[in-house]
Amino acid sequence: MSFVFCVLCFHPMGEAVFWLKPLYQLGFVRFFNFYFWIRDTVFYRLLILIS
Repeated sequence: MSFVFCVLCFHPMGEAVFWLKPLYQLGFVRFFNFYFWIRDTVFYRLLILIS
């Protein structure tokens, strides 16, 4: 009984990890793009204010 439960438990977890990993990577890429976009925008506005 416990063996069947483990198989039923781990198989969906493995698939979830398999599907979530690319989503996490996509999230990190989007986060870094957003971060650099904000940094560049703020830097650009500061340059305009200074000049």
